[in-house]
Amino acid sequence: MAIPGKIRYSPDAKFVTYLVSERGDLVRDLWGLELATGRRQRWLSPPGETVTEENISREEMLRRERLRLRETGITDYIWAEKANVMLLPLRGELSRR
Repeated sequence: MAIPGKIRYSPDAKFVTYLVSERGDLVRDLWGLELATGRRQRWLSPPGETVTEENISREEMLRRERLRLRETGITDYIWAEKANVMLLPLRGELSRR
């Protein structure tokens, strides 16, 4: 889990964003790398308690199984095409940042 995933450029091409667990566990955070300075920082950590098999619905558990998704925390995000806005699925809802 120390290898970054979901690596993407921001729409203005000033940042590279990615998901990684700095702790080495399965809980991933959203990180950003500023290309001009090389500065790397955590942008967003998952809110609240992490997802486990005990606190998700059966449907979500089956969806994660079909996708072979073991990671928790922030598992996906997408940048808007023409604005520095991203959408993230967090705890079953779509969040805009």
